[in-house]
Amino acid sequence: MSIDTFPDLMSALQNLFDDSASLDAARVKDAISMGEALINRRVRGREMETSADMTISSRTTALPTGFVQARRFYLNTDPIVTLGYMPPNDFWMRNGVNQTAQPVFFTIEAGNLVVAPTPSSSITGKMLYYKKSDIASALTTLFSAHPDMYLYAAGIYAADFLDDDRRMLKCTGMFEQIVSDYDAADEGDRYGGAPLVTRSLVSVDDSRRR
Repeated sequence: MSIDTFPDLMSALQNLFDDSASLDAARVKDAISMGEALINRRVRGREMETSADMTISSRTTALPTGFVQARRFYLNTDPIVTLGYMPPNDFWMRNGVNQTAQPVFFTIEAGNLVVAPTPSSSITGKMLYYKKSDIASALTTLFSAHPDMYLYAAGIYAADFLDDDRRMLKCTGMFEQIVSDYDAADEGDRYGGAPLVTRSLVSVDDSRRR
């Protein structure tokens, strides 16, 4: 059967264990929810990426709903200014955290984006970030492209509930293989399979090399 919807995934999980009596709807939903939490912790790929405009008018701004991890953040100015990320401890040690000017770096604390220096007026920031999957609320691109990932992630927790060590090992192995294949394919798509090349922005005077 195809797995295109949340009810499809529920049915597929029950079929995987052939035990709809023990795996009733409530327990299946719990297993899927815990499996999805595992995916949100383990997986980072292009299907999880989304973007949001953020109005930055003070030092601290709430992060977008479902934020998991930042990919990049820049100010929509002319020219565009890409802000550098710093861990919180380094952020608060830097000069400029108590100044008012155009922000140049940021950190993440307690569900907030924190920038420094503090902007003197509102400015638009563009955030590209990994968004948490929540297929009970809305189907995601990651689920549509890789329903098997969700099936076997949920299967780990279903097997735990049923105290079925053999199937837990099988589901864990399948999940790990799917994630490994996904990571490799995602990296290949991002970089086209070509080796990364370090490029210098410094011009070389060939006449000095003779």
